[in-house]
Amino acid sequence: MQNWTDEFPDVLPPVQESAPALVSQAVQLLDVDRIDSEWLENALCWVLEASREKHNLHLMALETAIRQHPASQEVITAIAHAVRHLPLTRFLAETGIPDHPTVWKEAGRRAVDKVFAKQESASDLHSLLDRLPLTEQDVDWLESLPEQRMAFWRPVMPVLDPHLRDAVRLLAYRIAGVALSRELLALQPEFGDGDSPFYSLPQSADYWLSYSEDPRARLDFEDRFVACLRWLRESHLRLDDRGVSMDLVFRLELLEAQMERMRKLVSLTTANGSGTVPLQPFMADLVRAGVRRKSVRDAISAALRRLTRKVVEHTGETGEHYVVNSWGEWKAMFRAGSGGGLVTVGTAIGKFLVAALHLAPGATGTLLWADYAASFLAMQFCGFSLASKQPAMTASALAKGMELDNGTDEEVALIAAICRSQTAVTLGNLLIGIPASFTVGMLWSWMTGGGAVSVDEARHTVEGLQVFSAWNLAPLAALTGVYLWLASLVAGWAANWSNYRRFPEAVATSRRLRVWLGHDAAVWLGARIRQHWSGGISMVSLGFFLGFVPMIWMFIGFDLPVRHVTLQAASFAIAGERLWWDGLLHRDAVVEGLTGIAVVAFFNFAVSFYLSLKTAMRARGLAAADRRHLWKDLWSSFREAPGRFLWSERLPEAACFDRLPHPPDP
Repeated sequence: MQNWTDEFPDVLPPVQESAPALVSQAVQLLDVDRIDSEWLENALCWVLEASREKHNLHLMALETAIRQHPASQEVITAIAHAVRHLPLTRFLAETGIPDHPTVWKEAGRRAVDKVFAKQESASDLHSLLDRLPLTEQDVDWLESLPEQRMAFWRPVMPVLDPHLRDAVRLLAYRIAGVALSRELLALQPEFGDGDSPFYSLPQSADYWLSYSEDPRARLDFEDRFVACLRWLRESHLRLDDRGVSMDLVFRLELLEAQMERMRKLVSLTTANGSGTVPLQPFMADLVRAGVRRKSVRDAISAALRRLTRKVVEHTGETGEHYVVNSWGEWKAMFRAGSGGGLVTVGTAIGKFLVAALHLAPGATGTLLWADYAASFLAMQFCGFSLASKQPAMTASALAKGMELDNGTDEEVALIAAICRSQTAVTLGNLLIGIPASFTVGMLWSWMTGGGAVSVDEARHTVEGLQVFSAWNLAPLAALTGVYLWLASLVAGWAANWSNYRRFPEAVATSRRLRVWLGHDAAVWLGARIRQHWSGGISMVSLGFFLGFVPMIWMFIGFDLPVRHVTLQAASFAIAGERLWWDGLLHRDAVVEGLTGIAVVAFFNFAVSFYLSLKTAMRARGLAAADRRHLWKDLWSSFREAPGRFLWSERLPEAACFDRLPHPPDP
């Protein structure tokens, strides 16, 4: 056992002392008459189930037991016979590649296999890999084994040449089956089914493998393979022009993995003139892929990442017009905010009327949802804007600029433009909404003598904005920022679904709608859906989050009312008018209330923008170092010219602005 210390100097002395016992255990594994696929599994488990530090010791013990066995050569021959009779075709072609072409079936299979592994043929190396207790650290250990340690086991390694060819054939049919699915063929509708390069890929691969000495066969296969890669690349580009589903993205990811595996197998087949190939790196890659294939998270992460990216891109398409680059655009956003402030007057009155009914939480939440949704939809169709909604909608535009990797000047300029837009809309909401709400409340009091809200409700509303006494004001405003972010995600999902299903086109060309409404009306409806679908769904969902979700919290036992800057400002003005009418409004309450509105505005904006930007950057895989660099440059720019983020007339020109449409006048 003395040579163990020489070969593994990092092994601790207590572990070295256990070497004779390990050799004794390994000897018990050796039975020439019972060395088969089941023995291979038991031997591998014995090595792998040890701690990472003892993997080398167990492998050395097994090697020593074989060397010291009276029939050493017979044992080696039996092991080689067992290994070389394992079916390798499926192992080479499918290890690490999903079994199912849909994400949820694949994730479900992996979840079940984690608890109850599927019992397949004991001699199937592919299923054997699934049963072994392998981790990524075990694969690292396999890759790090020195050449002198591998030299002993090299005689038992299988000859891959015939299996490589069969694996290429199998993969060709697997690839064609995925690529010729109706969902993927629809990505390029200008081509017929028989025009797809994948249609003849199996025949081309089989012809090349059957006549490998014919250069024309090899050239035809290479051309076909390159055409398939080109089709796959163009299909990915088509995703940028249309919506996606998780299954569609998963199929493309599966197809990419299969094509990459075929490329490696073809390279090995070509280089395998001597009958063997370098096994350790290739086998390690296969085993690593097989380990990752067990993960449920990995089954859906890639597809979910691509889908999230498309969602934030569609969210950005909905909100890119909120970017302000000139005084004219600033004024246009102010006018849009002013219209939103006027509409919010009715929203606040409706909120007080619903509260006065004293209904059950479910009924109250439903009515508030209807009140908010109707108001927000009115803003959507009239071209008005709601404060704090823009940050969540514009974050993906910023992430798109960061992906260019050409410094942070454009990103800082774009953030400044978003802040200017937010300033314009918020000022429009408040400067118009507060006086209008106060005026409407005063008219109501003059006409009815009682006001639009009771004194107790008015006092409760005003006290809820006392920033120095209402300790939960900032957390509730931050929670509302989360609702704004969620509504922006719903807008992106809605836009992605509409693009993926071609919903506007389906409505415009629907035979039933043309019969019921007429041709022109159906086309008009399709155009309106294209224009307002995403924004309308966002407004309805925002009404749900602001109106119904607080009632759900109340039903559970938590009092978590929303604190949205525009709604709170209008409510504060109406409640303040009622207290003023009765001589109960004090100046300190007004000052604290206006301060509380400013606090609500800050947390609405900061939280919604932060969450949306973080989601967009993660979807695009931006590094943490790039994010830190951006925040540093952003803070420096704000210290140098804070007015640039509010209303500065000297607005810098940025290349990314050219790609963003200007806001339409409401």
